[in-house]
Amino acid sequence: MMAPLSTIFQFRKDEYEEMMSFLLQKKVVVVVGKAGVGKTRLSLEVAKDFGNKFGYKVFCIKSMDLSISEDVAAYMDKAGKYLFLIDDANELVGLKYVLEYINMENMGYDIKIISLYIILVKSSAGKKRAAAQTLCSSSFLFIFL
Repeated sequence: MMAPLSTIFQFRKDEYEEMMSFLLQKKVVVVVGKAGVGKTRLSLEVAKDFGNKFGYKVFCIKSMDLSISEDVAAYMDKAGKYLFLIDDANELVGLKYVLEYINMENMGYDIKIISLYIILVKSSAGKKRAAAQTLCSSSFLFIFL
């Protein structure tokens, strides 16, 4: 069961500050962790505060086994600042199309993405970090919870 958003946000101050800082520098922040560790709650808090502080329109996307590329395009009707929080991104159909939007700066779009992934298999944190860094470009930050 998910915690209600009315709960007081606590115990993730370091991760919160790290995500806020890196969203200023990076286009995509990927949060990885087991189910129930607080990925979504932390990310919702960061997205809300980042959007308010820096003037981004915030949209939350949850996988429903549907392609979301057309929905995203519909919300981005004009150039501006957009922050997408994508929950359970590993289950999302059409994620690659959403990621293409981060390169639309020349058209007046400033796109940021917080992407959440559930770890389904047990492995050591070092192995997970090494695998993630292999896939990682300079536009991404991985946070493991």
